[in-house]
Amino acid sequence: MQHLAKNRTRAALIRNRPHSRVMPLLLAAALALPACAGEPEPTPVEQAFTASSNNVEPGAAIAFRFPSSGGLARLYRLPSLDEVTWRFELGRRRPVRMVGFAFDDDLIYALGTSSEEDTYDLIALDLVAGRARTIDSGVVASAIGPTGTAFVAKPDGTIGQVQHRTVDLWPDTLPNPVDSIWAAARGRLIAVQHGVDGRELLYLVRGQSPERLPLPDGAIAMERWGRLAAVVVDSGLITLQPWDSESTRFIAISPQPRLAAFSASGHKIYVVAGDETLVVVDRFLQAVGASIQLPGRISAIRVGPLGLRALAFSAQEGTIWVVDLIQRRVETTLAGSWDSDLPAIAADGTILVRRAGSLVAFAGEQMEEAGVSDAGTDDLWLVAQWDPRRPALELARDSAQATDESEASFLVQISSSHNAAWAQALADELSRAGMPATVLAADSVDGFYRVVMGPYSTREEAEASARRLDRPFYIRENTSTIP
Repeated sequence: MQHLAKNRTRAALIRNRPHSRVMPLLLAAALALPACAGEPEPTPVEQAFTASSNNVEPGAAIAFRFPSSGGLARLYRLPSLDEVTWRFELGRRRPVRMVGFAFDDDLIYALGTSSEEDTYDLIALDLVAGRARTIDSGVVASAIGPTGTAFVAKPDGTIGQVQHRTVDLWPDTLPNPVDSIWAAARGRLIAVQHGVDGRELLYLVRGQSPERLPLPDGAIAMERWGRLAAVVVDSGLITLQPWDSESTRFIAISPQPRLAAFSASGHKIYVVAGDETLVVVDRFLQAVGASIQLPGRISAIRVGPLGLRALAFSAQEGTIWVVDLIQRRVETTLAGSWDSDLPAIAADGTILVRRAGSLVAFAGEQMEEAGVSDAGTDDLWLVAQWDPRRPALELARDSAQATDESEASFLVQISSSHNAAWAQALADELSRAGMPATVLAADSVDGFYRVVMGPYSTREEAEASARRLDRPFYIRENTSTIP
């Protein structure tokens, strides 16, 4: 029997210390499937990848394309935009907005057209089975949490949680329909609705009365774990923890702020102040730091998945500015439109831009054109890192994988910082989200406090837990005193 190759996908550690240059390194390692008798049958997706002339390495950055007219979804390799020989039949389902990618379940959620007025169908695309399902109808909003749990909101105020590819409706109904929702960790949901006394932020837990916080008018940004909300007001920024009315803080910002977005790690908030200034707010210090001047009026902003770059859009000029958040400068200027799905920054740094009915990929230090795909103006796109062979690998484990790792234990390293308070705050937040996080004592050699999760008995278990965070990580052997 051939042994399963032990090469694995890894991402370099982002060192979270003030004013440091973040140097992520995304390594995609080739994985081989065992060829012995009795192994699981390959899925339709695996077969397509094996037969593809444009083969995709496991864990590579890819882009899914969903035609607005329904029919066949397609898959492209980044940054070249070479199409993979893979087809996904949507039937008559017509996606109109992406919800998100539940990586561990190999499910992509999207909202599609519905027969009911002012509502949507929730569509789940099962990448392993190679088919699409309509999970629910009559949906006004949907969101996916950081660990892949999807939620829906109904016009009558009913909330539902997707479990085992069906919607489990919560017993309590909100008095008013929600305006928007965000999914947090541990099955929590955050919603905004207008009540008798004005706008409210609701923190929802199944079977419990909602926590209600009055919410001023203004643009809202939500940290991806749902731990902090930021509301733009006339003279500054209000931050608050959705479950704690005593947590409200005010940060004065001038000129008048208009938009806000969280960094990928959630420890910084980027605020558009005035027309041309991007202000950096430290979430923990609750203070304004550096600012970045842009060439024109900013209409929208989007931060990349690793927090290295942001995209700022000028509707007046039809221009997208690529902003280096580490060097605090504009890297380049791209022409293109702005929609709910695009432009997007992939994990490998590729930037996808919709331009005159085509999709254009830009890559490299100079952001040169790396690929073009003709696509309908209304087609939806989703960028991701995906290993289609991963489910089969998990099912095909054998004793050959254990070898000398059988007695070892492993940690997932999330960050490394000289700031002990910052490291402990990050570990506490991960713990509140249900993750086994702690801080290793500062190394006598380099003085870094390392935030880790674990220990885990196998490297595979550590990697599976780390993937739920959707952020860079490093797997290390446990040489600490953590039990």
